[in-house]
Amino acid sequence: MADFDDSQWRQPERSALPIGKMRGNTTPPTNYADWTTLVTTTLSHLVKRYGERVYTWPIEVWNEPNLPGFWKDANMEEYFRLFKETFLAIKALDKRFRIGGPAAVMVFPKTEDELTAALRLCADLETVPAVLGAGTNVLAPDEGLPGVVISTRELNEIRMVGDCEIEAACGVTLARLAVFARDRGLTGLEFAHGIPGTVGGGMYMNAGAYGGELVQVAVSARFLSLTGEVREYHGEEMGLSYRHSAFMEQAGLIVSARFRLRPGDPEAVTARMRELMEKRSKSQPLDLPSAGSTFKRPVGGYAAALIQDAGLKGFRVGDAAVSEKHSGFVVNLGHATAADVLELIRQVQERVCANSGIRLEPEVRLWGTEEAT
Repeated sequence: MADFDDSQWRQPERSALPIGKMRGNTTPPTNYADWTTLVTTTLSHLVKRYGERVYTWPIEVWNEPNLPGFWKDANMEEYFRLFKETFLAIKALDKRFRIGGPAAVMVFPKTEDELTAALRLCADLETVPAVLGAGTNVLAPDEGLPGVVISTRELNEIRMVGDCEIEAACGVTLARLAVFARDRGLTGLEFAHGIPGTVGGGMYMNAGAYGGELVQVAVSARFLSLTGEVREYHGEEMGLSYRHSAFMEQAGLIVSARFRLRPGDPEAVTARMRELMEKRSKSQPLDLPSAGSTFKRPVGGYAAALIQDAGLKGFRVGDAAVSEKHSGFVVNLGHATAADVLELIRQVQERVCANSGIRLEPEVRLWGTEEAT
């Protein structure tokens, strides 16, 4: 895998080429160097469109053309198919509501020591910080947060431990983790490739999709308390179950986790990743801001089906709406507020309960209405 310098695309030397023109009028690259030039140009466009959030997107999702043999048989049709899939992957990683006010204080620790120091300072000041990973499963209040928010995005080290285990810091995105595994001939994380979150947030809620969950591959996690003490959890001690972990009952954050995988064929792993991304793009509203699945799956049913059966597909409060494409998603149609989303969630819960007797539980973290850690 090629190494990249952030300055290539955070401060591009030339203006960005509009995505629309790339779809039909761009000459396809004939080698990996040309491909990376196109990627950095595209990313500069995304920075202009979405802002510095792009910094958190893992560039590895663009690295498929570095697989052996790609350029030997490259053609226009294959190039544009790949470009579309990777662009959708990037968009899938931006499943944020784009709602909420500013934080009073943001902290970006780059090492575990800096993170520990920040937590201990917060303890001395008697303030409980909120912890932000990718921000893809969070609804922030309109008025912002008055306290401290600690971002884990700079805590992004990842390494092999032995032949089949990977250790990843909390800020590593699940997409990057899956690609890292694939490029080392390991299988077991294909389901995580399209999940828009980080290792820390993923372990906190036992993230999963399409029949896969982190509990299937996670072997241990290191947890840092708000007072700076570290404890390592193994196997069942982590309490991983559907959208739950033992870490939810504690104050602190996961600083790293280890995953045990199996040897696999990188091309087969890539094919599975493509298959799952195609399923996502066909069934989920990736073109609109959201925070992913809004409600947890209830026992004996599916939230999307219950919402649709209650006649709520397309139902909206302000610019917050139940997605027409997938009823399990609440999307921002343009100018939704946190208040709009909260009211929409409340009405959906009440009407689904009246129709089915089942009360849906939010999967989205509702900052300002619960402990943010």
